[in-house]
Amino acid sequence: MTVRRFVAGGAAVLLFLPAFAAPPTALLLAAAAAVALGAAVLPWSPERPGRAACGAFAVSWLVDAAYAGEPGLVLLWLPVELAGLLVLTGRLLRCAPGRRVAALGALAVLTCVAAPLRFSLRHPPDLLGGSVLMAAATLFPVGCAVGVGCYLRALDERRRAAVLRARREQRLAVAADLHDFVAHELTGMVVEAQAAQTGPYDEKETRELLARLAESGSRALGSMDHTLRALRAAEDDDGAALVRHGLHELPDLVGRFGHPAVLDVRDEGLRLAPAADDAAHRVAVEALTNVRRHAPHAGRVTVTVAPGDGTLTLTITDDAPPRARVRRTDGGTGLAVLAERVRLCDGTFEAGRTADGWTVKATLPTTAP
Repeated sequence: MTVRRFVAGGAAVLLFLPAFAAPPTALLLAAAAAVALGAAVLPWSPERPGRAACGAFAVSWLVDAAYAGEPGLVLLWLPVELAGLLVLTGRLLRCAPGRRVAALGALAVLTCVAAPLRFSLRHPPDLLGGSVLMAAATLFPVGCAVGVGCYLRALDERRRAAVLRARREQRLAVAADLHDFVAHELTGMVVEAQAAQTGPYDEKETRELLARLAESGSRALGSMDHTLRALRAAEDDDGAALVRHGLHELPDLVGRFGHPAVLDVRDEGLRLAPAADDAAHRVAVEALTNVRRHAPHAGRVTVTVAPGDGTLTLTITDDAPPRARVRRTDGGTGLAVLAERVRLCDGTFEAGRTADGWTVKATLPTTAP
């Protein structure tokens, strides 16, 4: 900023030096050129980006109306002033607020076109033809300035939109992690606490229950802390957040769920891509969480991992009949989010009632072992 002010001040001094050797009216021309150049070079206030430009336009129009000196002197300062006005036009179209950009852009264009008329209207031999010629010649650089300003404005808009999309995706990723992992642990804690209230007090069972609740709470806090750290973590080369979970965690997940969950893994060495592995793990977490919430009295819950023809299918089933399922009005978005996540991994997702209860199934493409 200091360098720009130094350059602007030095240029203003150089512009005024010839004016002291010319008639007094030349000071108006030097002042208009210096103001236009200074407004184009110096930084603008973020709150009022058009204030400096409008000041330069006002000075230019004032000199157009008040100058009555030699027409030839105009040509000495006009190129500098016009260059400053063109830069101001581009900056205005890039930075002006959306509600005022059209009006300020029109004012800028008119000011640029009117500046050369200061010479032609005071040159009697060919008053009309010269004015039309100079105005037409000015339209090309003005059009370039307008095009550059609009192009840079479009780039800024796309950049802002990309930042907003990235922030939204980041918030959705955090919400998904909290829903998939923290809610899973909290749901288990609620179910454990509700089950403890239905039976008589037993010191040993109560101690074990409190230990399980403490362990679940620690895992929930760990998942939340992991999620928050991911917001500050660097991204991989593809720009996607690093995957943290996978099907290798299924034994621990099913083990924490306890009876009546059973894990059936038919492993043939097939592996999933990192994103698909994370999606499969989230499907298992959401399905088991829904069993706890909607089918707490299920007699059997089966988690099956089965290979296919270039695919791996994860199936979670429970045998709770429709009349035994708990209906809830809250939530309802978890399965839809999972379906979209699986679809982005080129997989298929199904969830619904069966003759024996409820089934959630995700089929994902595998990679070479």
